[in-house]
Amino acid sequence: MTAVVSSSARGLWGLATRRQIYSDCHKIPCSYATRNDTGRNRSRIFGTSTYINLASAATLRGRGPHRRSAVGKVSPLGASSISCSDLAEDSDGTGSLETGRDKDREVEYVPPPTRVTAKGRIVAVGDLHGDLLQTMRVLQLAGVMATPVPGEPARWIGGDTVFIQMGDILDRGDSEIGILRMLWQLGEGAKEAGGAVYIINGNHETLNISGDFRYVTPGAFKESAMVALGSTDFGNPGISFTMQARARLALFSPGAPLARRLANNPTILVVNDTVFAHGGLLPSHAEYGIERINEEVSRWMMGGSEPPEIAIFSPDSVVWNRLYSRDLSFPSERYYACEVLEQTLDMVGAKRLVVGHTPQPQGCNEECEGQVWRIDVGMSSGVMGSPVQAIEIKPVESSDIETDNENVVVDRRARSEPDYGPFPDVEISVLSFT
Repeated sequence: MTAVVSSSARGLWGLATRRQIYSDCHKIPCSYATRNDTGRNRSRIFGTSTYINLASAATLRGRGPHRRSAVGKVSPLGASSISCSDLAEDSDGTGSLETGRDKDREVEYVPPPTRVTAKGRIVAVGDLHGDLLQTMRVLQLAGVMATPVPGEPARWIGGDTVFIQMGDILDRGDSEIGILRMLWQLGEGAKEAGGAVYIINGNHETLNISGDFRYVTPGAFKESAMVALGSTDFGNPGISFTMQARARLALFSPGAPLARRLANNPTILVVNDTVFAHGGLLPSHAEYGIERINEEVSRWMMGGSEPPEIAIFSPDSVVWNRLYSRDLSFPSERYYACEVLEQTLDMVGAKRLVVGHTPQPQGCNEECEGQVWRIDVGMSSGVMGSPVQAIEIKPVESSDIETDNENVVVDRRARSEPDYGPFPDVEISVLSFT
């Protein structure tokens, strides 16, 4: 049996009503200075003058281990109901973008969290890659989102649960911004209930902020244009693919509205004694400083200088590393990976690492005697379309409490050894639908 997601809910954050989106984006005047702006003639991203100004916006560029300009062509829309008001926030959740980049100097910078505590259960899910329907399913599987009601915001029902999404919301699917908006809404409800929602930066987030759009679907380009241009008239010859790509650049370029929102997300997060990183964590990362990596990546997304290769650009960086998530069936490879992992965990002060990034055909699984959990199951239809799964890390004293959802299978996989440390002993389970 699958999650209870009605067919009408598909359009809740996906297609919604194009007229309403168009209206929302014109009610709130938002402007943003493009990279080649001199400061005198700011390009208006949300407004009627966008078409002319965006034509002279910064050109596409590629960064990271793979570099290539975006290419593609138009196909059916994969839009979301996000409006200007959802983007018009500074890093502290207040303020607006009406004064463009100059506003940065007026807001005190707050780095993303690196170490947080959880009183109750922790639930983590892997890469979502723009698949809205699978996202809704895995959120219901995790027990943190109520059944969607068309026309209403996502409603948090997870109590004090700490929910962690492992990054790679962007690329390979059509509803990236819709998923971001849903998680932002749930985060607001979680905060009120004593819980939290954290999104980890993945390699596809850093690719898009670098201007590398090779994995963006035509539908996602249109979703970006809908948000940035405030228009759904894609039959208009003035809204070419080039215009859609430049609209995306204006949303995701460092210092742009969506890049500023993503700057709030950690690249490495330690919750109690579990560390979460999209690709993996190495001793070199721990030695460099995980707080330092988080802050430097965040400042880059806010429009500052680029972070070091060790953070996001090299194959061994935090977001690209695959040391622990590849096949470790050869004893020598397994021994090396587990030795490196144990050293890393000792340096960070954690017992286990959770990673995404590399799809696991067998589903969520662990290696190195439970010291690393690989939880990217390739659930997006743009990857493998696998059944949704999540892992649950729950204090042992509450592990006997059964889920009240008869459609959820709780496969208990591991229990930590008692060590009488500051954090509770935990039981780790894999959640899936019957």
